[in-house]
Amino acid sequence: MSQTFRAMVGASALVWIAHAWAADSTASYAVLLSAGVNADPARVELTWIPDPQPTLSYSVQRKNPGEATWSNSAVLGADATSFSDENVELGHVYEYQVTRLGVGALAYGYIAVGINAPLVDSRGQVILVVEQAFADPLAAKLQRLQEDLAGDGWTVARIDFPRDGNPADLRAAIKADYDADREHVKAVFLFGHLPIVCSGNANVDGHEARAMPADVFYGEMDGRWTDENGDGIYDQSAVPSEVELQVGRVDFADFTGKFGGAEYAFPSEIELLARYLDKDHAFRQVAVRATPRALIGNLVGDGG
Repeated sequence: MSQTFRAMVGASALVWIAHAWAADSTASYAVLLSAGVNADPARVELTWIPDPQPTLSYSVQRKNPGEATWSNSAVLGADATSFSDENVELGHVYEYQVTRLGVGALAYGYIAVGINAPLVDSRGQVILVVEQAFADPLAAKLQRLQEDLAGDGWTVARIDFPRDGNPADLRAAIKADYDADREHVKAVFLFGHLPIVCSGNANVDGHEARAMPADVFYGEMDGRWTDENGDGIYDQSAVPSEVELQVGRVDFADFTGKFGGAEYAFPSEIELLARYLDKDHAFRQVAVRATPRALIGNLVGDGG
């Protein structure tokens, strides 16, 4: 009886360990790629970190930016950690996909590499939307942001908008700029606590069906968004049409400093925004270099 009990405990421990290992294996769904180049003779050298999970093979594919399909496939052995591409030309940019075939799982890595590639000095137009209340207090730092964006190849259109404004009015203002130059307007940069749109009734994360925040509302320019019952929540659970613009938001509203029964001294909203603008400037001017790293926490396992 005692031996049976010990066997059951041992089996349970092994199951728990296996589950814990599986819950932390999310990184195994990515191939951690890096690249080096040589100009004479022209060569691209891809390298990657081997994965602890069992591997059957690797494959490497390449395409030009903007192309829809991959080509030039090469299949490598399970112990491969690098690939050399000598069929390259100076001045060109190539996109690579490295696929790891594991036992029951695929992992992917992507990287774009160029040798003496021309400088990208024209990225299109970005619409910078600033919460009206911060336009004057952060005027100098916002002007510096616009200059940094211009230095990165963007032309900047500026809209100042109140946080309690109507989302449809903000979308209309963005769309007016987009319609004036559809070829070049590429992105929307929301800065501050600008109106937050909620839409649909979807259970996308396994909790419950509910309306979800949808900043994509400000980047989808041609679809029809409806609010049939007038509750301020749009009806669509899927984006009505193809999204035309990239959308990003910087928002530090409602950072109370309260968590788990404890309370922390947080800076004010405007101070957090000012710090962000300083860090953004330091990054764009290479005053600081970020260490390439990632923190993965997957406590519910790979199926979560």
